Amino acid sequence: MQRRHFIKRIYRASALIAFGSMPFLLSRLMSPELRADPSHHLRPPGALKDDAAFNAACIGCGLCGEVCPPDCIQFYQRDGGNKVNTPFIDPSKKACILCNKCMQVCPTQALTVIPTEEVDMGIAQIDQVACYPWVDKGICGACVSVCPLGDKA
Repeated sequence: MQRRHFIKRIYRASALIAFGSMPFLLSRLMSPELRADPSHHLRPPGALKDDAAFNAACIGCGLCGEVCPPDCIQFYQRDGGNKVNTPFIDPSKKACILCNKCMQVCPTQALTVIPTEEVDMGIAQIDQVACYPWVDKGICGACVSVCPLGDKA
């Protein structure tokens, strides 16, 4: 009789654990990990060239995002590993103005202070649908006036 009582208790405990973990499992299924397009993500100016070295050097303090005037620096949240809390810039949402404040405030060597002319954050792509010269063959120059490098870009 005690064996039967023991088996009932184990069965009830396992059912309670399964039922209790149901909300956690359902939340994982209903909100899968976000996969961002890494082709649109840029590292902040002055970042180490090697992504693995940058991830190792960055401590995820968030100071670069706090001092960013246009608030364009975002942080990886759900990518796991050593990429969590490392900064990136998505220029399609908000562009960097090259104020260099993020480089000055970084406590590690993940972001080093370099001159504005030497910043290498990639090559800008022209959106031919939204660009006035491509649509109407006129002269605009808005991208040059907005770019922090001006005519040098």
